[in-house]
Amino acid sequence: MSEKTFMRLKEKCPFVECVEFEEPIPCTTVGGDVEVNRAVNVHVTLRTAAGPMSIGSPVQCVIVPGELEEFIIGMEVLASLGIDVDRDLEVVASQGQPDEPDEFGEPDIGSAPELIVELEKLIRELVTRAGQKGFPKEYLDELSRIAFRFGLSREKLGKDPPARAPPTKIRLKQDAKPYKCKARKYPPEVRGLQPQT
Repeated sequence: MSEKTFMRLKEKCPFVECVEFEEPIPCTTVGGDVEVNRAVNVHVTLRTAAGPMSIGSPVQCVIVPGELEEFIIGMEVLASLGIDVDRDLEVVASQGQPDEPDEFGEPDIGSAPELIVELEKLIRELVTRAGQKGFPKEYLDELSRIAFRFGLSREKLGKDPPARAPPTKIRLKQDAKPYKCKARKYPPEVRGLQPQT
């Protein structure tokens, strides 16, 4: 912990005692190399997404000169909680890389103007063929209009225009009774992010 954090701790808990080292310990921090002369034993509670997690025994924290707001937890403390950082990083790294490379990639699906022109040409050919096969001549124009309007045939798959349908309305049945569930419990750090109602 930083000197500034230790002073704030000392203000709130005056009985906290720090231990002086016989020889300074060289440490590398974000700000550069420093020599640490003191440490303090504190009870640490971590705030996680699952809720607060208290470490059973006091943890020795070195007091680093400066005003860092971060509280750096060592590998030994994490290991005592059952957290193996190296293994967790290995799992995350392996999830980003597929086992087999995908040589084909994702298909490019979309509606292109040349596809629309080809589709119109194909529909005209199909309507002409229907007339040659015996479809009544007086209904060929109607068949062509229906085929173009509803897009009954496709040469290739692609994006469709949005459906021309009214949005669904959700309503309770007349004899239904609304049920209100209990409020959910969230960890304190998540509660601070939610809008107050």
